[in-house]
Amino acid sequence: TGVVSVVEIGILGNVKADTSSITGGTLDGAQLTLTLHPGMFGTNISGTRVGNTIRLQSVDRDGRISSSIFTRGSISGFGTCADQLQQKSAIIKMNSNLSLQTRQFSQTAKDTEAWLQNAQLHASRIPTAEDNYNQIQDEMQKLVERERSTSDRGDRFQISLDVNQKRIDGDLFDIDVNQTWEWPIEDRLKTIAQQLENCVTTCNQRDAEKPGTEPTIKDQWESGCRNILAEQSNFQSIAQKVMEQRSELKTYQVNAKSLRETTVKQAEKLAQ
Repeated sequence: TGVVSVVEIGILGNVKADTSSITGGTLDGAQLTLTLHPGMFGTNISGTRVGNTIRLQSVDRDGRISSSIFTRGSISGFGTCADQLQQKSAIIKMNSNLSLQTRQFSQTAKDTEAWLQNAQLHASRIPTAEDNYNQIQDEMQKLVERERSTSDRGDRFQISLDVNQKRIDGDLFDIDVNQTWEWPIEDRLKTIAQQLENCVTTCNQRDAEKPGTEPTIKDQWESGCRNILAEQSNFQSIAQKVMEQRSELKTYQVNAKSLRETTVKQAEKLAQ
């Protein structure tokens, strides 16, 4: 009679406890059979008793066969073992958390590198974008000069329409440039910066220095912290430069748009 109590550590380090009531049983020499209220061991369990040791074989709820060894002890001894499992569980969880943090460091570094490559690529295209704006403006200006030298009013009106179409081309190019920058560059900038800051904050907590940390996990965590600190420094430097270039391009876009509007007004006046 009595109960069977089990305290164990699961795969993820969580402590699990379960209890089954013993409702009956037989002992024939060394052979032991127990009947339990359905629990972790099922209903019937058999085994042997030799001296102070009982060996039981059972089938759990998932159909797995396991062997359990029980030795004579005390309630206080069982409590001490349970406390030790709790301590072991805390260490397993701590090491698991450090491994997770290390993976987060690695992913953040990859995200940062991808952003930097994309940002630098777009920054390298700024001169081409400015050239495109200049080309549109040059074509508009040439059309206006041609309109000035055209005597037929109908022809001047058609040229004025062509000038306006060039203005529309410039506005559409504005949209393309802005869409290219907004999501992959500007919108992601704050996200990447926050991810890096979170990683640095985690590193500053020095969790890997706590007792019980596995040496391999500690080395990987510290290496990840060194990498993320270097990544943050590199990111801040390049991001500032790229966004300054982007700001200059925005100013260039505003000026180019204003110049296109002025040119259209000139063409419309000549068409009258």
